[in-house]
Amino acid sequence: MFRYMFLFLSLPIAAQSVKVYKKNKIDSGVVTSEGWLFDGVKSDYWYTYNTDQNIYSEGHFKVGLKEKYWYFYQPNKKILKEGHYRNGLMCGWWVFYDNTGSIACKKQYDKDKKQGFCVLYAHGEVFKIEKYRNDIKVGEWTDLKSFELENELNELLK
Repeated sequence: MFRYMFLFLSLPIAAQSVKVYKKNKIDSGVVTSEGWLFDGVKSDYWYTYNTDQNIYSEGHFKVGLKEKYWYFYQPNKKILKEGHYRNGLMCGWWVFYDNTGSIACKKQYDKDKKQGFCVLYAHGEVFKIEKYRNDIKVGEWTDLKSFELENELNELLK
């Protein structure tokens, strides 16, 4: 019986985890960002604000790194860009907008580098498709017919 008591007493006592909602402010009291901290590290959903107190970005953190889907906004409150993060790095498709809120381009990323296709738009129409490997442009097409001759359209959906 004493042997089991000793083992029980020698087990480490688990620390209590703390989750709090935090608002970061500058000296004037203006909020610059807000969201959840888990044991002092950014986690869950966060917002950042520009100097006009409009939302600049919003999205999830996991262990202090950007994770999942994020949105970024222009000072005019229109969306600037949106896309996925994994382990703090851009990944998958990202959509970029012009100052009117129309789609300017869609790009594929892997670990913060352009990896795959970049589809550029003008007046709502595709005017050029580029292909990147490790942030270096390796192909360019200015019309869909020439693109289709060298690529499969379903590649754009990956």
